[in-house]
Amino acid sequence: MPWGNRGFTYNATSISKHAPSASGVYAIFREGLWIYIGETDDIRRSLLKHFNEADRSIARYGPTGFSFELWPAGERKQRYNDLVWELNPPCSHVFSDV
Repeated sequence: MPWGNRGFTYNATSISKHAPSASGVYAIFREGLWIYIGETDDIRRSLLKHFNEADRSIARYGPTGFSFELWPAGERKQRYNDLVWELNPPCSHVFSDV
């Protein structure tokens, strides 16, 4: 697992409790599948937005967990690209301008 933490349950309570309002990259997954990788200046806000809007492209894969890494704004996109190349999530794409 490339993440610095073990992962957390993908629900609003767990996101609010565990995800920081900080810059970084994050993943939404289920056992055996990395569904989505994102990068943001506020991990908690972005995860809650995905969860509350029930993003259909993500929801169709049955997410059960999330994880994150803290990264400064200037390094986030490169880390995001590295993770997308490594994990090949079906709902994320590599940035071409990094």
